Amino acid sequence: MPGADRPVASGSVDLPPALMPTTPQVITERIRGLIHRGELGPGDRLPPERALADQLSVARVSLREALAQLQHEGYLVARRGALGGTFVTELVEPRRRWLRLMRENLADLEDIIEYRIAVEAHTVGLAARRRDEADLRAIEDAVRRMPGVTGVLSFRAADSAFHRALAAAARSPRLAAAIDEVRGQLFLPADALVYPPDIEHSLSDHGRIAAAVRDGAADRAATAMREHIESTWDWLRHALTTPDAAGVADQAAGT
Repeated sequence: MPGADRPVASGSVDLPPALMPTTPQVITERIRGLIHRGELGPGDRLPPERALADQLSVARVSLREALAQLQHEGYLVARRGALGGTFVTELVEPRRRWLRLMRENLADLEDIIEYRIAVEAHTVGLAARRRDEADLRAIEDAVRRMPGVTGVLSFRAADSAFHRALAAAARSPRLAAAIDEVRGQLFLPADALVYPPDIEHSLSDHGRIAAAVRDGAADRAATAMREHIESTWDWLRHALTTPDAAGVADQAAGT
């Protein structure tokens, strides 16, 4: 069942107002990024147009154009009736495009990973220096969510919550926006790959990063984050280039 392994978005999307122009293209990229990061998943319903426009601090006409573009790309579907609204699709077509593009240009994917390392390793170092008790509680809460995940969607949501808690602790809205941007470029259709995320490994990585931030050890935190992202790259590259994994991914994506 769509969205069955985690709660459906019930009326709000946790997004700060934009730090950039709110053109339809930018709004499209922001909502697409939420889906790519797993903060919105198949079956999730977006808030009503007026509420979403207010929350994003954008004009309704621009939001309407962005939603139409996302429907055209296969990310969203509009349903009528008492239980209607705008919902995230099963993402079959976006997944197919992502798999094809990444296989055709692994160098581009590696460039995204390198950018992510540069941004997140620096950010977590700042978090180790600037965090307060509230930040540490948010980070620990995010770590504790990981063992309780029940599927790929909830895994991605828990992982995103952890990285966003670290970004908040760094006290840099622009770095937080950069992290959202680069994680949004990594549409990880892990449910379509034969090699799913190693939750225990991710939990261990998150624990090491959280401990370094708690200890105020900026260099250790940066090193742990770099190793964590590099291990994600190793897994993803293997999953995209191994014949068995590629075949399962193609079948799940409908190619």
